[in-house]
Amino acid sequence: MQKNKIWVLAFAGVLAITLSACNQVTPTGSESAEQQKPSKTSSSGTSTSTNSQDGDKLVSDPSGNLNCDAIFTPQNLYELNPNLALIPDVSLGLTPATKEIESLGGAACQISNLSSASDTEIAIVKLTSKSAAYQSGALSSAGLYTPQEIGDDLVSYFEFSEGVGKLQFVYKNYWVAIASTSISDGLQASALAGIIKANLPN
Repeated sequence: MQKNKIWVLAFAGVLAITLSACNQVTPTGSESAEQQKPSKTSSSGTSTSTNSQDGDKLVSDPSGNLNCDAIFTPQNLYELNPNLALIPDVSLGLTPATKEIESLGGAACQISNLSSASDTEIAIVKLTSKSAAYQSGALSSAGLYTPQEIGDDLVSYFEFSEGVGKLQFVYKNYWVAIASTSISDGLQASALAGIIKANLPN
């Protein structure tokens, strides 16, 4: 009888240890199952969405960064008008295009006529080939602008609204925006645009 009690107690002890081990395995197993579930942060949906949105935006070409003084030399300005002076890194905010060009890393500057106190804003950025083609198409199809030829190989687009003349064009993948309260038609802006066109690097 005593042996039977000892055997029962021993069996109960073994059973308790086994059950305890099983209880410990269960949460570990559930934790493992949780780890195998795909997390929301690892989902590629957000990344794909962001990339597709980026694909719709204009993209600048970092190799084309330049300053306005590389385009408008003192001699260039003097030949256009002896009273003109370049003021680098100034944005007058005459057109939304300037802000967009600056947001792409482009340059914005001001040309002032010292005799008449009139100011002209110029903004320039080099785009990737794909973005340049897109922007050129957007300008030509907008329907808001009057085409203005600059030489034999470039068509610019002019708009006059709210007392500001605005001329834009894309050339050698550079997007250029000119705006001035003293420009009322495309012909007035074409001389300035001609200087920019002639001095844009490849």
